[in-house]
Amino acid sequence: MKIVIVGIGGIGGIIGAKMAQHKGLDVNFICRGETLEKLLIDGLEFRSNNDSCIVRPNMATNDPHRIGEADVVIFCVKNYSLESAANGIASIVGKKTVVIPLLNGLDAKRKLKSIFKNSDVLGGCIYVSAFVVSPGIVQQNGNVLRVLFGNSNLTEEENIKRYSGIREVFEAAGINTTLTSNIENEMWMKFIMISSLGTATSLYMRNVGELFSEKSSADMAKGLIREIISIAVAKGVNVPENIEEETLKKATSFAPETKTSMQLDFEKKNNNELEALTGYVCEEARKLGIEVPLYESAYNKLKNIT
Repeated sequence: MKIVIVGIGGIGGIIGAKMAQHKGLDVNFICRGETLEKLLIDGLEFRSNNDSCIVRPNMATNDPHRIGEADVVIFCVKNYSLESAANGIASIVGKKTVVIPLLNGLDAKRKLKSIFKNSDVLGGCIYVSAFVVSPGIVQQNGNVLRVLFGNSNLTEEENIKRYSGIREVFEAAGINTTLTSNIENEMWMKFIMISSLGTATSLYMRNVGELFSEKSSADMAKGLIREIISIAVAKGVNVPENIEEETLKKATSFAPETKTSMQLDFEKKNNNELEALTGYVCEEARKLGIEVPLYESAYNKLKNIT
C-alpha cells in the first residue's frame, strides 16, 4: 500500500513518524522548504513525553511525479493551504486512490471532492496535541492520538468491507483508529470544541489554563460553546444532551499551558484558520437565521488583527 502524507507539520509529522517506523509500509512525504531540506539530510525527528526517534520515509519530495499514483493520500496541511496543496498533487490521485483529510474545519471533504471528482474522498478527524519545534522536528504532548475516518454515504458494514485495510495500517503504526459511517457527527463533535476554544484563546491570547481561570474569558468560551451547539442542532447534527458539559470537560482537561493551533498562528503572525474555525460558524448562522453575537464579535475583532 503506497501512502502519501501531504504536509509534515505537527499532525503530518506525528502520523508520518508513526507510519515510517512500521516496516513494510511504503510511506512518502510531500513537503517543501526548510522542512524538506531537513528531512533529506537528517530525517524526521519525532519527540513525545515518553520517546524520541528519527525516521526516514520511503521518499520525501516536493515533486509528486516522483512518487507515482498513491493508494492512500492523507492531507495534514492547514485549511487555508488545502486547495493549493491538493491541486499540486493531482497527478498522483487516481480513481482508486482513497483521500483522507485530517485537518481542522468541516469543509475539507467538499473542497477535496471538487478537485478529485473521480476519487474516493472520505471524512476524517484527529485528536492529538502536536506542534513543530523547528522544521523537521515535531513534538507530541500527552498520550492522546486518535484518528477517525469513514464514508458517511455507506453503511458500517460497507465501510468495513472497503476501508478496513487502511484502518489496519493506522493501527499497525500504533495509532488508535476508528472507522465509522457516522464520521460527519464525529467531525462536528470535534469542531464544536476546537472552534470555540480556538476562537476564545486567540481572542484573549491566553492559554487554556489562563482562559478558564479568568471569569470574563471563561464566560466567553462557554458562550461560544452554546452558540456553536445551536448551529449544530439546527443543521441536524445528532449531538448528545450533555454536549455542553462534555465539551467543557474536554477543553479543561488539557494541560493548563496548552495553546490552540489558531492561537499559536496569531502569536506568530502566521496565516491562520480564522475563516475555517470562526468565520464558518458566522456564515452558517446567517444562512440559518440564527444569532451568534459572541462569534460575530470575536470574528470581527480577530479579523482586524490579521
